[in-house]
Amino acid sequence: MSGRIPLRRIDTLWYNANMESIKGMLLRRFSLILCMVCFAFPLVAKGSREQASPPRPELSILDTNNTLVVAIDPGEDLITMDPRFATDSNSVLVASSVSKGLCDYDPRTAMPIPELADSWTVSPDGLVWEFTLRRGIRFSDGTPITATDFIESWLSSFEASKDRTSFASLLDIVQGIEEWRKGIGSLRKIALEAVGSDRLRIKLNSPAPYLPMILCNVGFSVVHPEVRNGTAAAGKISSGPYLLREASEDRLVLERNPYYWNAASSRCDYLEIDMRGETEAVYEAYRNGDIQWAQMFIPREYQTGGDLFFSPQFSTSFFYFSAASGPYADPKVRKALYAMVDWDEIRRIGSQPFPTETLVPGSDVRPTRLPTSPLERKALALGLLQEAGYPDATGLPPLIMAVHRGSQVATAAERIAETWSDQLHLTVILDTVPLTVYANHPEQSPYHFACLTWIGDYYDPSAFLTMWTSDSTFNLGNYENETYDALVHSALATMEPQARHLMLSTAEQYLLDERTVIPTSNSFSINFVRTDLIDGWYDNPLNIHPIQSIGRI
Repeated sequence: MSGRIPLRRIDTLWYNANMESIKGMLLRRFSLILCMVCFAFPLVAKGSREQASPPRPELSILDTNNTLVVAIDPGEDLITMDPRFATDSNSVLVASSVSKGLCDYDPRTAMPIPELADSWTVSPDGLVWEFTLRRGIRFSDGTPITATDFIESWLSSFEASKDRTSFASLLDIVQGIEEWRKGIGSLRKIALEAVGSDRLRIKLNSPAPYLPMILCNVGFSVVHPEVRNGTAAAGKISSGPYLLREASEDRLVLERNPYYWNAASSRCDYLEIDMRGETEAVYEAYRNGDIQWAQMFIPREYQTGGDLFFSPQFSTSFFYFSAASGPYADPKVRKALYAMVDWDEIRRIGSQPFPTETLVPGSDVRPTRLPTSPLERKALALGLLQEAGYPDATGLPPLIMAVHRGSQVATAAERIAETWSDQLHLTVILDTVPLTVYANHPEQSPYHFACLTWIGDYYDPSAFLTMWTSDSTFNLGNYENETYDALVHSALATMEPQARHLMLSTAEQYLLDERTVIPTSNSFSINFVRTDLIDGWYDNPLNIHPIQSIGRI
């Protein structure tokens, strides 16, 4: 499991005479990125110790003029600064500013680089990783950060008796983690070991050359003991470049953390998150330069020219079935409902520039095609419903569907609901709710069918496929299938690239043909950046931009 859930899809697209050439250029670039192979990671990675902050840094006077202001769409979900629970894009932006882990994303490429780890080594068999921490790293209250802090931070997310985070199953590759988080294993058997205060040894069940990619995820940041036990608010005690100074309904202000190991290289003294949303005041502030980066839409009349970054992401938007039991968990019923809908029409709604039938961006897998005739598709659907014990859809309970805010999503969902209602006389209840209602804890979702945009946190098909395994802690579809589980787990256990690719492709094919997930488009990011006022912001397909790298010109 991995990924960030965008808090809101941006619904406005720009088209001009050059749109097709732009699209082609973006798609070619995207294809090149997807050709990266995670097995190219070196066995030794090294960072620099030369910029380590002293134990008691001199507190310089901070300059309020040296403030980076970022405008975001506030959406409907509350922002969390606790990195262990940051899944939506807004929370990830803020949490990653106050919390860091062993690795972080390169601002240009979004590939992993050392962060609080100075270096790491990997055994020849790929099973033992040893991370050496940077000298003198501390939390913002001056408390030293140790290897034990990392272990306890991670374990606080995985304990079976507690409200586990959605990231928990990502580290099932570590010996003993899966058994312990399921409540059937011993804490003593977890292969996380502090070798002194500055080295962390990790033993894996099988080789995982993509481990540094996983450890870039903000969910694996180191968290202060007081934040872990709830006696201090997340953000007030920081392991990252900033710490929370003040918060109000429409803005957050963070200031530079002098204890951050690379504090001298943090580009801005303050970070302000503007959450007023789509208002004329915000648009004017952007045009005037008082906002330097907007993750929300800025109308053309307020743009400054040359500041629009429109890029395909390593992400996919999809509808999915999420019932854990009952008729809507039956593959035959799901296949019948799928057969009734003209999915090509659904993909055309909103003129999405990158429609897709595949879950993994750039995949060559395609779901098994249905008959083109509506009459043939309906006959197929009725036959499947007959086999499932619901002739002519008789006896099917009301289907409850969830969508989040956004005109394109709502229009597509309404078309799907109308089709099932008109053609099968099925009662469909369509709710528009915040993403967190059904996405943060999918095992508790009351909905049978929903939609989501998933952004991979690392360049590997497993970022999109592991979430559907029965042992995933973020199993969106509450999907359980032994064949699918075996394919994914076998793929993750092999070091042979071709065999791994084949097994993951077969797993994706299986998932699509089960109609558990129905991809509609590869998504894109839209950012407005005042490149005349700031630098250090680089476009990349993960749409991740380490805040400490961005500075005022």
